Amino acid sequence: MSFSIVALFLQYSNFYVNQFLLVSQFIFLILQNTLQYPCIYIAFFMFTSRELRKKYIDFFAKYGHQEVESSSTVPHKDDQTVLFTTAGMQQFVPNLMGQPHPKGTRLSSVQKCVRTVDIDEVGDNRHLTLFEMLGNWSLGDYFKKEALAWSWEFLTQEACIAPERIWVTVFGGDKDVPYDSDAEKIWLDLGVPKERIIPIGPDPKNPKKGRGDNFWGPAGPTGPCGPCSEMHIWIGQGEPKSGQNPANDDTNFVEVWNDVFMEFMLDENGNLSKLAKQNVDTGMGLERLTMILNNKKTVFETDVYAEILAKIEDISKKQYPPYHGDEDEKNPTTRAFRVIADHIRTATHIIADGIAPSNEGRGYVLRRLIRRAVRYGAKLGITETFLSKVASSYIDAYSCFYPEISSRSQVVFSTLTLEEEQFLRTLERGEKIFEEMITTGNFSGKDAFTLFDTYGFPFDLTKELAQERGFSIDETEFEEAMKQQRERSRANKNFDRKGSENAVFDGLPATEFIGYDALESEATILKIVDDGEQKYRIVFDKTPLYAESGGQVADRGTIKIQGATFHVIDVKKLESGVFVHYAHSVHPIEGSVDNTAIVSVDKTLRLRTARHHSAAHLLQAALMQVLGNHIEQAGSLVDENRTRFDFSHPKALSSKEILEVQKIIADWVLGSYPVNVATMPIADAKAQGAVALFSEKYGETVRTIKMGEVSFELCGGTHVNNTSEIGAVQIISETSVASGIRRIEMVVGAAAQELLDKTYWHEAEIANRLKCTPVQILERIEKLFAEKKEQEDMIRTLEKTIAESQAQTLFAKAQNGELEEMISETQLPKVVNIAKALISKGLTKVVLITEDGGIVIATPNGGADAREIFKSIQAVKGGNGGGSPTLVQGKGVRI
Repeated sequence: MSFSIVALFLQYSNFYVNQFLLVSQFIFLILQNTLQYPCIYIAFFMFTSRELRKKYIDFFAKYGHQEVESSSTVPHKDDQTVLFTTAGMQQFVPNLMGQPHPKGTRLSSVQKCVRTVDIDEVGDNRHLTLFEMLGNWSLGDYFKKEALAWSWEFLTQEACIAPERIWVTVFGGDKDVPYDSDAEKIWLDLGVPKERIIPIGPDPKNPKKGRGDNFWGPAGPTGPCGPCSEMHIWIGQGEPKSGQNPANDDTNFVEVWNDVFMEFMLDENGNLSKLAKQNVDTGMGLERLTMILNNKKTVFETDVYAEILAKIEDISKKQYPPYHGDEDEKNPTTRAFRVIADHIRTATHIIADGIAPSNEGRGYVLRRLIRRAVRYGAKLGITETFLSKVASSYIDAYSCFYPEISSRSQVVFSTLTLEEEQFLRTLERGEKIFEEMITTGNFSGKDAFTLFDTYGFPFDLTKELAQERGFSIDETEFEEAMKQQRERSRANKNFDRKGSENAVFDGLPATEFIGYDALESEATILKIVDDGEQKYRIVFDKTPLYAESGGQVADRGTIKIQGATFHVIDVKKLESGVFVHYAHSVHPIEGSVDNTAIVSVDKTLRLRTARHHSAAHLLQAALMQVLGNHIEQAGSLVDENRTRFDFSHPKALSSKEILEVQKIIADWVLGSYPVNVATMPIADAKAQGAVALFSEKYGETVRTIKMGEVSFELCGGTHVNNTSEIGAVQIISETSVASGIRRIEMVVGAAAQELLDKTYWHEAEIANRLKCTPVQILERIEKLFAEKKEQEDMIRTLEKTIAESQAQTLFAKAQNGELEEMISETQLPKVVNIAKALISKGLTKVVLITEDGGIVIATPNGGADAREIFKSIQAVKGGNGGGSPTLVQGKGVRI
């Protein structure tokens, strides 16, 4: 190891210069005695978060644990107990309650978790909204003895933490669950002194904590739970003072691991009952363990955030203070960097898992994260959109662990940018109005509500601004104003997307829908609303026009009143059951009108839509046949031109699977199965195996659609009479909507025939341009690709020759077998070739920096780690990148 690398390492580890000689001697002794002191060597040189996650999974694989992929940050739709996945155990709740897991009874995972309770505290030295949880589970297999022994073994032997630094806690007992003497005895047998085993039970001063910190769960208000035993690491100076322990000091002790003994079930009344089997659920924060093992004071100074913070430095043109010797936790620049880094890391995963910004639930949390990041960006002087750039740096570094953030990267970037642009305008206006408000020397809850209600400025940001200016907000007054606003909203809850208040139809009887049996009918007009510009909303006593519902678009058609024709463009069904017909006419209504009208459905559009709706039923049945019964509808859209069907499935369909699904549907169409409609009690429908295709609220009596023996669904939509009426079938795309959700788009009937005709003539034109017949297109393309590859191989050979020539010139500039040089070539692939050529000539380290800030670092096999060299350069010159121990390439290096 060269003198310069040691110096950079010491600087990065925050040692003082006057300790240099002592530490250098210590490192030298370690290197001399690596085999004798492997843990010391590892603790100094090896632990990155990437290595720790692998070490953890490998360790438990040794004890028979199967790795399970991280679940989404969004819980399964059946789990409504929490907004986000807050613990690694959530995906295993059914298994902890007795359901077998396909991978067995011993499992491990690295789970992405989101907790936003302390969102306002993010920016200090310990709070995060997203963290990665290392976990291992026993589903009715081993219990306390093995779990605690393996925890101890990993921390002391794999992570090389000195045993005397580890303190443990056990459950202290309460009226329902006794003191955990079993765990205490196991710790004593493992060699933990009695004084370092701390019992913790309910805190009488804080009844909200229930049974206390050493009884964990459930993740929501009900579910599996049990006593636990935590492992804490002493990070303070010297030795703990008498009486100092994890129960009364959370500054010098840091919890890293928690073994939860899941043996109880908590019900909605707060009662505990025994689970059928005893389970183990453990969790350890990857970021926190990385911080401890690398002797860092916060998780933000570990490699987890290296790429993100470097990108923020590059964008803001400011330095992250702790990287440059400023460890003041109150430094506002430090807080701004951390808030942005944490929030964009979290937002990236939430968006990739299918959540979009909104004003409620998960969408609101996401919107709040994005807006806080934007505001703290403004504090750093960033005036342009930048969030997608920060997200890109994180995705580049971590998509190897979470491929969904890469496959959904464009959705992430577009969502962040759109929300950022909108909020920048809101932020600028809101802060200006806030400053005007406080010039009076006072700021009320009503003022905060005005900012929120009139200008769209979030209350949480108003609170932050007020606190920064020394003002307090009367939150009771704010909540009272909000309550009054909600009451006003409820009075106008039937406000439709066109901006018209449907409250005018309150009190009208529900509309009778007769469109299953009739496509034209005389109807009585109950109310007409003139919206101006020859647009009207009309309600009848009955109608043959289908209202948008269950994923199927509304019918279109005509209304004839007094000889005037109205064209219906939409039909909406209100909660009261009233159908509102949106119509327009070139001839305005003048004077009084008759109370009757002729209402007609556009028969062509109705049939085209019915074909696509019936095809959607067959599509779900075919998907279940090809992929399995786990298929569930996750959304749909059916109109006259297509069927769009979203469904649950963990991965993309292969071309073979898509063709198989299409062939099955086509066979069922040719089978000419009758489409039978029946109304029955919902209990009878479920007993006969009917399933819901579209998301609707079902009453006691339901309408069922049965197509031969291949499909049986609950559905209120319109359908063909026989599957043969569906006609041609063509699947046109299969894509990802969100993590675990796929989307198929399909056309049938006339729409499919139109597509096939267009495709045929398009194919004929391609064949004409390639000067071949349609059946020879593939052969011709393959030949062109072969010629292209041959040319590319020739180019690569030429580039290698040029690189060797350039390397020969640079080789003469090397000193002591090393070369660090700026070169004019800016294309990194070519620079890589030059660097490899120099290494092949015998150099031990090559660092090539381009004129535009690109960098390539190369070392020989067995030589210095190119990644560590890059880190030392990055600490001084910035930049981002990555690679292997022998080759790193990156960009953004300051020249």
